[in-house]
Amino acid sequence: MRKKYNIDTPKDFYVYAYLRSKDGRHGKKGTPYYIGKGKGRRIVETHNKISLPPDGNNIVLIADGLTEIGAFAIERRLIKWYGRIIENSGILLNKSEGGEGSSGFKQAREVVEARAKKLRGRKNSEELRLRKQLARQLHPLPTAETKLKISKTKKGIPSGRKGEQSKESTKQSISSGMKEYWRRKKERVV
Repeated sequence: MRKKYNIDTPKDFYVYAYLRSKDGRHGKKGTPYYIGKGKGRRIVETHNKISLPPDGNNIVLIADGLTEIGAFAIERRLIKWYGRIIENSGILLNKSEGGEGSSGFKQAREVVEARAKKLRGRKNSEELRLRKQLARQLHPLPTAETKLKISKTKKGIPSGRKGEQSKESTKQSISSGMKEYWRRKKERVV
């Protein structure tokens, strides 16, 4: 039933899932963590702080060749079936119940121009100006002397590990891991 995603496949709307690559507190390996509806390259684009699976095999095309209404219906059904973490009813990171939005919606030119005209030349209200001034007084920017003290205390300390120097082997391991991550990510997108 499930097909692996091939960028050339979907010409119309489709429904897809991102699968977990390992067991976690919200679900087991292979279960979906996000269900979406898309068209074109939507399946391989990040959106709403939902990250793509590190392995391209964990991106699954559930149904394709659909109308937008059909894709919305399947998306809603699957989101309801698996449940959402935000509601404490399931395993998905989806923020909404699905089935909303519209692809390619563009506002009328008159609406865009009216909004731009309204915002052009706008000055801060007196209330907003006073709130900003109060915020600066409560949280003043650090002085040059304070910045220098902070800098001296952090010299030679790697971020996140107070008082310890990272071993050279650890640094190399992290570096090679990050290079591999970015290489794989580049392969998926292309």
